[in-house]
Amino acid sequence: MAHCHLYQDLSCYYDQFCQHIPYAQQAQTLYRLAQLFNDAGGTNYLDIACGTGQLIEHTQTFGWQLSGLDLAEHMLAQAAKRCPSAQFILADMTNIPDAPQYDFASCLLYSMHYNQDINQLAKFFSVVWQALKPGGFLLFDCVDKGGIDNSAGITTYYQQGEQHFTFNSRWNYNGEGNQQTLELSIELNDAGRISAWQDQHPMVAVSIIELQSLLEGQGFKLTLFERNFEQLVEWQQGSYNLLVVAQKPLENS
Repeated sequence: MAHCHLYQDLSCYYDQFCQHIPYAQQAQTLYRLAQLFNDAGGTNYLDIACGTGQLIEHTQTFGWQLSGLDLAEHMLAQAAKRCPSAQFILADMTNIPDAPQYDFASCLLYSMHYNQDINQLAKFFSVVWQALKPGGFLLFDCVDKGGIDNSAGITTYYQQGEQHFTFNSRWNYNGEGNQQTLELSIELNDAGRISAWQDQHPMVAVSIIELQSLLEGQGFKLTLFERNFEQLVEWQQGSYNLLVVAQKPLENS
């Protein structure tokens, strides 16, 4: 594994920290939704906040034209090695190229919440609207702010030789307003020598009602599902974790 400064470049550790994520199931869910909602009819797909390209890798057999966008240059370098046939864009998610060129897009792993406030979230939806062809759709997952769990979060472990890594991420929401933080902590035990990093990232906290208002105000037609990558289940309105399909209507509809 290439050496990197742990907090300047997480890309060389990212895959190990994300071993629990069901990328293959996510890809199959996206494939099924493309069959159901891709009224644009093409195969031009964009993965927003694509990281090291693990989701894109699992879509390579679908015959799609693949693109990924991420703000982290080192992540995109890893993604380009993993998926050499895909195109990658170094940009913030509110700076997607705005010509209508994508038939469908995804923004998974709750990455939509990386928009720091409601205004930036609204800009993100506006930019996606401009980037999608009529009939195209955006798939994203989200959590209603009423159900944000401020518990211990998710902890993963990775070992290479005498190096033992512990990675923890958790959300912190005080129960009011539209802002929360993502709290990250990483510990490296290298043959008994301990190094630790901690950081916080501002994120948007939003209710499903607020999301619906933003998206429908932009013009999107919404279909809501339970956040379940094993089967498509209509949202039961009692849970807080959702998959959202936001479709840009055809111009003549």
